[in-house]
Amino acid sequence: MLITKGLHKLLYYAIFFGISGIVHYYFCFYQPDQSKVVKVSLAAVVKAPKTEPEKQPEQPKPEKQPEPKPEEKKPAEKLPETPPPSELQKKLEQELEKRIKYQENLEETLRREWQYKMAELEKQKQTEVDKVKKELQQEQQKKLEELDNAKKKQEEMSQQLTQKMLQLNQQLANLEVRRQEQEKQLAKTMQNLQQENEQQLQKAMQQKMQELAQKNNTELAQLKKTQERAWREERKKSEKELDDKMKQLQQKETELASLSQDVRKIEQKRLQEVKQLQEERVVQQQRQQDLERKISRQQQELEQKMSEKIEQEKANILAKQGELEKQILYYKQQLEAPPTSNSKSERDIINQQWNFLEKVRASSLSEHQAYIEKFTTTPGEGVKVPSLDFQDDNFRQKKYEVMAFHKMQIIAYQQAQHSFITIDLDLSPGRGRYRKRTDFQHLQSFSNRTISAEPVFPQLIAEIRQSDELYDANDGPLYLAFVFPQKTANYLAWKSITVCKKFGYDPAKVTVCQSHFQLTRNGYWSLIINRLRLSDGRWVDVEDFEQEW
Repeated sequence: MLITKGLHKLLYYAIFFGISGIVHYYFCFYQPDQSKVVKVSLAAVVKAPKTEPEKQPEQPKPEKQPEPKPEEKKPAEKLPETPPPSELQKKLEQELEKRIKYQENLEETLRREWQYKMAELEKQKQTEVDKVKKELQQEQQKKLEELDNAKKKQEEMSQQLTQKMLQLNQQLANLEVRRQEQEKQLAKTMQNLQQENEQQLQKAMQQKMQELAQKNNTELAQLKKTQERAWREERKKSEKELDDKMKQLQQKETELASLSQDVRKIEQKRLQEVKQLQEERVVQQQRQQDLERKISRQQQELEQKMSEKIEQEKANILAKQGELEKQILYYKQQLEAPPTSNSKSERDIINQQWNFLEKVRASSLSEHQAYIEKFTTTPGEGVKVPSLDFQDDNFRQKKYEVMAFHKMQIIAYQQAQHSFITIDLDLSPGRGRYRKRTDFQHLQSFSNRTISAEPVFPQLIAEIRQSDELYDANDGPLYLAFVFPQKTANYLAWKSITVCKKFGYDPAKVTVCQSHFQLTRNGYWSLIINRLRLSDGRWVDVEDFEQEW
């Protein structure tokens, strides 16, 4: 089907382009034979109006058209005398009429010639189209014949291939060849042949199955014989081995009888040795009791000495810690006191204070808290405190513990600041978690320093925006922030300022202190500062003295 469709398309386009090419050639490049061109003389045209009007003849044929006669040369006429002006006008009008008739006759003759040529062109076109059609049909027939030959060749090749492939099984090959021949010759007898083929196949399969069964039976018989032989040989070998083992057992029984006598003798000796060992054990137990008494006395003496030493060391440590506290507090007073001409530089004071802070060791949580309260200094007026970034993965996991320890709270407020929202994380959103308030006196118990809490609690902003009672879009964007008690705020500011100054950086030129909260061995959540970001964008690594407390 695809081949016939393609051939129809090719014939259609071939006819179309052939006709268009012939028409284009005729109008642009064709020149007719001059011998067949009709020449009309002027005299004949002039004389044409004097004759009676003829009926329009049918389309003339080029074969019957007479050849035009050559024009006869007329003798030169004498010029007439000049008539009066009235006669000249009449002659001019007659000449004009003759010329008009001459033009009309020319137009008619030209029209007839054009019609005749167009008829010839159409006839030539039809003849050429017929030729092209015949040629195309011939080519189509040739191609179809070639396709049929190719199909026949392919069929022959397929038959040969099938014959070669089916040589391994002659019965099946013969059946397949018969089936192919019957399909070409008789389409009606296909069912009968298929049934016969199936029967023959079944018979061949049955024969083969019988042959296989016979072969299997013979093989099984041979295998049984070989197995019986092998079993007999193995049985003989096993019987021989059993006999040998029985002999060996008898020999061992005789040896055991002799060994039993030896064992009795050995047991008697062992009993005697056990009695001796028991007597020695009693003696050793007495000696061990004496040693334990001596060791207990020595331990008591050592414990007394160790307790005395521990008390002395505690007293020394307390004395050292007291001196350290005094020195740290002394340097704290120097930092808080107004500068004088004799006072040391702030950097020297901080370095000395840092050395003493590194030596401090807290033995309990209360002692750690007491040290923080003693050593913390409040930032003076005009001192810029760098911002803190402590919201790392550890803080996200332990945020509730850190917030409870340092008594942090979260509030939300909008840009207009007409009110604020307190948040109780212990309650659910529908049971009093959010409370909108306008009493700003409540915030006086907290420091005026806030840190954004949006990275840790993004869900709180979404919950507040869903409530029309809490959120008003006209009041501007919504912010979420941590608020701290004054002690916590002073502690955070003291740590950040002290670390900046210790490493020689002005707190005003430090934008961020990167830090984290770390739980010490005494249970205190300390703020440990690791890095500083300067105003020029650089990051600087630093150390914190509280990491070893």
